[in-house]
Amino acid sequence: VSAAARDGDWELRGELRSRAGVESDIGTVHGALTATLLPCLHVPIVEVRGGDPIGVQLCASGTAGMVWAVGGYFGLSPYVGTGGQLGLEWVQPDRAAWRIWGQAELALFRPIYVDLTGGPLVDEAAPANAAIGVTWEIPISP
Repeated sequence: VSAAARDGDWELRGELRSRAGVESDIGTVHGALTATLLPCLHVPIVEVRGGDPIGVQLCASGTAGMVWAVGGYFGLSPYVGTGGQLGLEWVQPDRAAWRIWGQAELALFRPIYVDLTGGPLVDEAAPANAAIGVTWEIPISP
């Protein structure tokens, strides 16, 4: 889920994400609920079809959230990360937009889990995360 406020070429976007997965080696279910704030700059490069711009979207990102694991590992811990997003966008006359983007994030603080199989505390969270995506965004005006 995301929401954004845009003024000209500048945008402030907030995103709420949830993800979950399973590790089969010791039967651990893990997941995260994160909130990301992205200040973005939109740079039009070329106009097509009567003025619809195709351009680049450049964003910084700051993320905070909670990460959990249950099973072979156990833990509930905060997560903090920072990074950026780079995308190619095609903005329509009504400000709807297609975006293809990539995002990279470095973990500033990541969780430590208890290994329930008798081992030591385990640092299971990745030191960096990356994602790619395609989005269709629809503007809603108050």
